[in-house]
Amino acid sequence: MFCISCGTRLPDDAGYCSSCGRVTHHPEGDPTAAAAATNDPAPAADARTISPAPNMAGTARTWSEAGGIPYLWSSRWWSRGPSGEVVVWDAAHDNWDIALSTQTPFFMKRPRFTSLKTPAIWTSVLLGFFMLASVLAVVADIDQAYLASQIRDGKSVSENELEDSWTLFEAMKSLQVLALISTAPLFIWWMQRSVANLPGLGSNGQQHSRGWAIGWWFIPFANLVQPLRVLLEVWRGSGSRSVLEPDESWRSRPNDPVMVIWWLGCVVGWLVANFLVSRLDGLDLADPDRMGWAIAASCVDAALILLAGLAIMVVMRLTRRQEQANEQFDVPSGTPASGPANAAAQPA
Repeated sequence: MFCISCGTRLPDDAGYCSSCGRVTHHPEGDPTAAAAATNDPAPAADARTISPAPNMAGTARTWSEAGGIPYLWSSRWWSRGPSGEVVVWDAAHDNWDIALSTQTPFFMKRPRFTSLKTPAIWTSVLLGFFMLASVLAVVADIDQAYLASQIRDGKSVSENELEDSWTLFEAMKSLQVLALISTAPLFIWWMQRSVANLPGLGSNGQQHSRGWAIGWWFIPFANLVQPLRVLLEVWRGSGSRSVLEPDESWRSRPNDPVMVIWWLGCVVGWLVANFLVSRLDGLDLADPDRMGWAIAASCVDAALILLAGLAIMVVMRLTRRQEQANEQFDVPSGTPASGPANAAAQPA
């Protein structure tokens, strides 16, 4: 016969289950035994005591649910032990065995996937702060241009007005730099985590490691190109898959043009912004030529606002792409054919 609670095969005369310890049948008129069968707690599951469920309500619908309960795949029953090890039902001996790596499907043993949502949200918040700083910088640029136009038209502008305008200009540029410095560690955190997720998404043969995803940012000149290459590799490796096995076919996927445009815009925009600030810093506060340079600076700062918005879009698109790719590996259970679930349902 089988245990009415966990489905373990037992001798016909067994009064208690050797696996879960519950009463297997209740003598008529014995309320104590009935109460014990109802209230006794089940033991924690391990590779030997994972309960072969007696019905579909006790089986895992997807692999992510298969922690201590059976999951059907390729006509075999699988589950996960308390340490995350994959176990498979041995019908010949009526127990769970540790699954061999060679017989375990990739989606059951793949490296851990870590969601990008938390670093993506924090990175987007600080990019929003940079956008606000850039809006204030545009105001400071326009104020510089206005005073320069007043001087060019021969109108009187006091020294205090010029000093206050320059103080505002420097403060807003400093705020932009502060926002950028605050955003950089979070962006790098998000980026290196996205690289680390590629093996878990079945993308073998990546050229850039998790360490280099960080290291490239600190190598002069290389940091103008290599971070983009890392991001493009992550984009290609994070696409949806037709086969849930590791391969290198992802390497031939197309790059994301939005990411390329955003990166080139960031590099050019930041270099031009620094040049314009240094040029304004070298002019006398009362120099009427400041007007043209200040207008150019306001245009660049406006472009930086758009680039920051585009950066948020890039971060969120890649985060969503990885989340969708990861969801593919949460495979629905197959239709039960044979295994512990059916065995437990058989009459004793």
